[in-house]
Amino acid sequence: MHCLFKWIAGLLGIACILGLAVAALFPFEPTSASDVPDAVAPYFIEAAYPMWRSSVYPPEAIPLDYVQQIGHVFILPGENGTLAVPAGFVMPQLIERVHAANRKILIGVGGASSHDEFVLMVSDPTDRATFVQNLTGFVIEQGYDGVEIDWEFPRTAADRENLNALMTELRASLDATGQDLLLDIAVSASEWSGQWIDVDTITPLVDYYLVMTYSYHGGWSARSGHNAPLYPPPPGVDNSASVHESIRYWTETRGVPGSQIVMGLASYGISFDSEDLYRPFTSFGQAYYCDIRPLIGNGYTRHWDSTCQVPYLTQDDGPTLWSYDDPESIGLKCDYVIENNLGGVAIWDVTGDLINGHQELLEAVADKLMPQSDIILSATPDNVTIRAGQSAIYTLSVTASGSVTGAVALALHNQPAGTSATFDINPVDPPGTSLLTITNTTSLSPATYVMAVTGICSSLSLSDSVSISLVVTTPCLDWISVTAANESASIYPGETATYTLSLAASAGFTAPVTLTVQGAPSGTAALFDPNPLIPPGTSQLYLTTTASTGAGTYALTVTGTSGVLTDVVSVMLIVTSVTPGFTLSIFPTTHIAKPDQVVSYTVVVTGANGFSQPVTLTVVGLPIGVYATWSINPAMPGRSSILTLFISSSSPFGVHPFQVVGTAETQIVAAAIELIIDYPFRDYLPIVRKSGTISSSQSPVQLDFPPFADFGPKL
Repeated sequence: MHCLFKWIAGLLGIACILGLAVAALFPFEPTSASDVPDAVAPYFIEAAYPMWRSSVYPPEAIPLDYVQQIGHVFILPGENGTLAVPAGFVMPQLIERVHAANRKILIGVGGASSHDEFVLMVSDPTDRATFVQNLTGFVIEQGYDGVEIDWEFPRTAADRENLNALMTELRASLDATGQDLLLDIAVSASEWSGQWIDVDTITPLVDYYLVMTYSYHGGWSARSGHNAPLYPPPPGVDNSASVHESIRYWTETRGVPGSQIVMGLASYGISFDSEDLYRPFTSFGQAYYCDIRPLIGNGYTRHWDSTCQVPYLTQDDGPTLWSYDDPESIGLKCDYVIENNLGGVAIWDVTGDLINGHQELLEAVADKLMPQSDIILSATPDNVTIRAGQSAIYTLSVTASGSVTGAVALALHNQPAGTSATFDINPVDPPGTSLLTITNTTSLSPATYVMAVTGICSSLSLSDSVSISLVVTTPCLDWISVTAANESASIYPGETATYTLSLAASAGFTAPVTLTVQGAPSGTAALFDPNPLIPPGTSQLYLTTTASTGAGTYALTVTGTSGVLTDVVSVMLIVTSVTPGFTLSIFPTTHIAKPDQVVSYTVVVTGANGFSQPVTLTVVGLPIGVYATWSINPAMPGRSSILTLFISSSSPFGVHPFQVVGTAETQIVAAAIELIIDYPFRDYLPIVRKSGTISSSQSPVQLDFPPFADFGPKL
């Protein structure tokens, strides 16, 4: 209970420091989960939701259309491996709303001043195992999508080793549930604590590193300065760090892949009783952006630091300085994420930037990192010629960009009197097609009739339109007819479908007829042989798909055209999905070692075509006296496992090829690697192969980690 009371007291302290402003949070317009698109942004966007803010910022106020993940913070390690969960923390309505919007939510463990609680738990293997079991059970019971560990902060070599043990055991426990649960770690912005993070061990275990790139100045600083400068001040002005230097530390100095780095953004600012930057001060404070921004023009003047790329305020008639982020500086930080190929951003916290119903900082993030939504409507062909009693067929394609997933309703406008019109599919889920058939049921006067087709996605208030033309000609005696001997063909992606088309015409008709096809999947190559041809005759249509062609049934229209004459025939293309499978990638593919040494190989399991089975890893062909262990076994697709070989003194010298075999329910895959055991105490050239080289049939791949994380403040 002591830990729980201490934690609650810490939360109250943080709340007081941040200067909660209830009035600034309202009015807000809650975002309905049913109105939220299933957005898939190219960059990860996470927002922390502190439980102690729920009374002034309820869960229904969170703008889920701007994020992919919510970090619900915090619980703490309790005594003897228990969980210290504060009263009121469990919010089923929050988790249900996040999942209803197709977003993720992680449980945050730790937070500011959580060092002592972590040390007590991780240093005892029994307590640590109990904690991992309790935390995994809590995640499953409450419906969270994973865990973020926010130990602030490891300080010693013992902390580093214990953190390695905690993360390894927690990753294994989460994987053992059979669910795709996420694991992230929040880290400091500098070497001060970063030196105690073993990136070689941690990186394969986590999805993201959440770098707390803020609080570069504070009450501990010698002089006033920026809370989160993107770049450092000029040399000699101040020795503080910056976001840029922190990102370089983790990516260049420590070697963490940029795709696993999430930049922290602050929705709060800091104040000093200082007339300008980099001056001595005696008092320090903090407040949310929603409290700072209204000060502009009300006794304070905004300035822009072009070197550090952040704003700050100075008091017009007093010695108060505010450092904070606004939409301009947040946009520049998002540009930095894009330019440096980082994983994304995470904001502390979602409750801090709500002004007049708008989350100004979060909206600035979405403008940069989330694709804009739009729908595009096109028609092929857009001009068709017919005569009385004939029909014109147009293939309408509906595509979308950004986060559009709602159906698009089609409508025809300016339809000529005396015609009938039908859409074979309406509404259309983008990307998709619909065939519009317009039939001249009466004798329309010869003329060109211009119409418009509109597409409306009402759930997102998006629309587009396309013009089409119908040319009615005078009746004539000539006619052409196109038929298909086979009306459907079934193939796998990357294969070619063949159709036999027959062309007939009225007696004495000798003009060439040109064949075209509409409605084929994107990237499909179409070839008629021959084309054009003079009826009567046949032509073979070859449709060659790509390996990435999606499975499904495609309605195609083949059109024969000769001057004003036209005829169409419908055929179907059925693309069947390929069988799911997996591959093994190993690096390095060879190791040179001596007796009584240990070597490690990283084995990556990569799934294809929806493969999601666990893969059991085994080693075949090891020499005598060499023993193997796995860090994770079985391994899920998208995960890596470390194969460690222990070489005893009895192991024979020489080149020893062996295999790593992965076994799933439906597939067995083997990859060749080797171990070269060299003579001990020899300092000249090692054993070499007599001939040939050993290489894996599978090339190493770069892991794609899912874009999800949460984190806590560095205060």
